[in-house]
Parts: sequence; C-alpha cells; structure tokens
Amino acid sequence: MAVAYIEVTNNHNRYLLRGARKGIEQPLQFAVVKGCLADAGFRLQVQEAALRKAMKRHFGGASAPFGDEKIDGFISLVREVVKEIDPGSVRVSGYSTTDSNIVYGQLGETEVNALIAKCGAQFEGAEVESIRRFVEAHRDTGDVLSVLMRRHIAIEQPAKSQ
Repeated sequence: MAVAYIEVTNNHNRYLLRGARKGIEQPLQFAVVKGCLADAGFRLQVQEAALRKAMKRHFGGASAPFGDEKIDGFISLVREVVKEIDPGSVRVSGYSTTDSNIVYGQLGETEVNALIAKCGAQFEGAEVESIRRFVEAHRDTGDVLSVLMRRHIAIEQPAKSQ
C-alpha cells in the first residue's frame, strides 16, 4: 500500500510521521521518523496514454494513416525532447483539478522546433508537416502535449550535531 508522510509540530519541535498499512482492511499505522519534508522540485512527464489516443484519433483515417509503430516513434521523440528540458524553464499553463502536486507546462517554440527536427529524421516530409500541425493544435493548456509537471517531495535528514 502507499506510504504517506505528515509533518506535525508541538509549537517547539517538528516531527515527521510515516503512515502506512499492509492492506486496505487494516488501519493506518503511524511511526515517528527522522527528517522533515522538503520540496525537491518538479519532474516533467509526457502524457503518453492521452497523446497516443489523440494521435490514433487524428491520424487513424485513410488520408493520413499512422500505425502504432509510427505513433510509438513519435512519443519516443517527445520523451527525448522533454527529458532535455530544465523543469525551472517551463511556463506553467494550468493546474490539475484532481492533484495539487501536478501542474501543466507548455512546450516553448525551442522545444517544438527540436521535436520537429527530430521528426525530420524519422518521418517523411508530408508526415512531418502533418505532425507539425498536430503539435501546434495540441500543445495548449491541458491538451495532450502539455507537459505534466509533478512536484516531488524529499525527506531531508537533520544535520548531525558536531
């Protein structure tokens, strides 16, 4: 089961509680652990399932057929581009309504151009132009080419006293 951490205080000291349970039928068990919660920044993720679904819908017709192999190739290129992005440079463009640890970021022109350049090596000319139109149509706030920016929290250990 998932583990949750809660930071608590008694107005003098801060404590970190680790809550966990072995099964859904069991109550949460709490234990005091050393450390405190610290913001570890954002990690970027591609919305792969949503992107795959949108591409199948967009490119699935007889006029521009893209099979699973081409879609997987494109998603792999998107992952490569996103992996190179500094999370601090991404412009936040929206907020998740279901998870406060997720915000959406918009791909900038530099990233879009890098993606299209990578597509040029893997796809034919007409396919690249079709992909460019797809990218431009789907990179707005909350769309499938918005980057998920997931906040990560780390447990910092207290400094050892000398």
